[in-house]
Parts: sequence; structure tokens; C-alpha cells
Amino acid sequence: MTDRVLVLAQASGLLSLQKDVDLAQARPGDVITYTVTFSNPGTEGIQEIEIFDPISADVDFVADAFGPGQDIEWTTVGGTVYLTADPADADEAMLDPATGTLRIICSRQNPFVMNSGEVSSITYRVRIK
Repeated sequence: MTDRVLVLAQASGLLSLQKDVDLAQARPGDVITYTVTFSNPGTEGIQEIEIFDPISADVDFVADAFGPGQDIEWTTVGGTVYLTADPADADEAMLDPATGTLRIICSRQNPFVMNSGEVSSITYRVRIK
């Protein structure tokens, strides 16, 4: 099983990305946690950050992983926000069931600027089929 991450940033700045998993090996039924960490090593703020993370067909996305209606944990220098991946919800996260792609729009409801040197992370869980 392999996973890819594509990060798009519409700004004049740099964006560094790393995706980690908490288990090196997993069996069917196991829940694994992915953390996508992104940072701004540049000198200018970055806006309009969108993360597209195709999720393998070998796993199922775990809804309510952090509590009811809290599918995804988004941590910034300002604190932690929990998002739902339901595309009908107006927050920053959407899981497209047709393509299995998780999309995080870091400024959907509120303006989000990642300043120079700042780090954010998106954490979610999947279950091995």
C-alpha cells in the first residue's frame, strides 16, 4: 500500500511537507494514524493552502476519530481545530468518496496565513481493510 500527498499553495513563498504514519506494519482491522506536517521555511506568508491527500483503496477513513463530528485534527500555532470530512459540511475538510481524496482548504471559513517559520499539521485515522 502506498500513499501520495500533493500540496498546492497559491502564494509567493515556500512550503515544506512531510507525511508520517504511526505504525510501520499493520494488519486488517488495525487503525493507523497519518500526520501531514507542513511548514513555511520562507520569508513571506503563504495563503490559500490546499492539501490533496489521496487515500489508498486498501483502507477506510475513520469518521469521528477524535470525537463526534471530529474526523480530522488540524493543529496550528493558534491551537487545535477539529474538522469533519463530510463534503456537505462547510468547514475546511472534505473527503470525496468517489476518488478517495481528502482535501483540506486551510482558509475556507477564516483567512489563514502561514507566516515564516510556522508549522501546522493535519492528523487523521484510517482502518486497514
